[in-house]
Amino acid sequence: MAGYIFNKVKTIWLTRVLLLFLMLSVSLTTTSAQTENSSRIYDLQHPLVYVDAWDLYPYVFLNDDGEAVGYNIDLLHMIFKELNIPFVSN
Repeated sequence: MAGYIFNKVKTIWLTRVLLLFLMLSVSLTTTSAQTENSSRIYDLQHPLVYVDAWDLYPYVFLNDDGEAVGYNIDLLHMIFKELNIPFVSN
C-alpha cells in the first residue's frame, strides 16, 4: 500500500514539475523575444533559437550525438511545426 501511495505522489510531483518547467520555458522565451523585437519574423535564415538546461532526463537531454531530445523537445517540434516557425536548439 505504501508503495502505491509513493508512486502516486511521485507521479503527481513529476507532472507538476513538468508543467511548471514548460510554463517557465515559454514565459522566458516570450519575454526575451518581446524585449528584442516584438514583430520579428522567423525564417530559415533567422530561426527561433531555443536554449534549455540539457540535463533534465527524460524531459530534455543530449543524446550520444549531442542532439537535444526528450519530451519537451518533441512537444516543441509539434508546436513549432503547427505554427510554421523554424527553430534550432542551442
